[in-house]
Amino acid sequence: MWKSSHAFGEYRVKVCGDCGLGCLEGMLPEPEVLYRLGYFASNDCACGYAAYAELEPALRRTMGARLARIGRYMAERGRLLDVGCGLGGGLAVAEERGWVAEGLEVAAETVAWLRERGYRVHCGRIEQFAEREAYDCITMWDTLEHVTDPAAAVEACAGALRPGGILALTTGDRGSVCARVSGRRWHLYNIPEHRFFFTRAALLALLARARLKVLQVRHVGSWYPLNYLSERLERKYHIRVGVPKAWRRYQLYVNLYDIIELHARKAG
Repeated sequence: MWKSSHAFGEYRVKVCGDCGLGCLEGMLPEPEVLYRLGYFASNDCACGYAAYAELEPALRRTMGARLARIGRYMAERGRLLDVGCGLGGGLAVAEERGWVAEGLEVAAETVAWLRERGYRVHCGRIEQFAEREAYDCITMWDTLEHVTDPAAAVEACAGALRPGGILALTTGDRGSVCARVSGRRWHLYNIPEHRFFFTRAALLALLARARLKVLQVRHVGSWYPLNYLSERLERKYHIRVGVPKAWRRYQLYVNLYDIIELHARKAG
């Protein structure tokens, strides 16, 4: 049973009355168009990032911690696929930690840019990914909310994992205290790039359907440079916070307990 929730101009979020999953409705842009290079570096975009590359040091710090937590399940490093790999920061960190890392992005322009810089990257949607039992680990860092069909995406990941392989993902928690108190002003209502808004129950249902055994579910934070936090506040809430030039690269760890990190294993 679906019910209407928040409206954002021409878009509306409908919510499942059973599991709390939120789904964005409206004329949504095609991922192949939305996630071109301009998404990662443009002040003119209605969505995306003004300067994604400036996140690199903080991103690497966050990715390192996430990969370290995955490492407890793996006796040795193997082949890793990073779904929604962005500009490749997570791939670089994975390779430094001994993984044979590959990425997946939907926009041909972004994939070409990554390949020019030496990354091994596939082009396409994870929902249509055809590899079978090829990877020891698949990561979806802040990606599941962007895909067009989360159930198909998780099932494709399950199919691409080798027996005993690990799926690790992060996504916003619509059922968190922060999300419920914030209402339509929740910072993860990034419209229209975020198509789905999960609860713990909705995520567990997806993993069960894909026959993946959940190993851990927890709330996590990330490292951010101060200039990025300032830019987000201004873009999202029209709050201008001046950051002295000398402070802009300083990083702050932020955990609002509204981002879920989930690890799951394929049987075998």
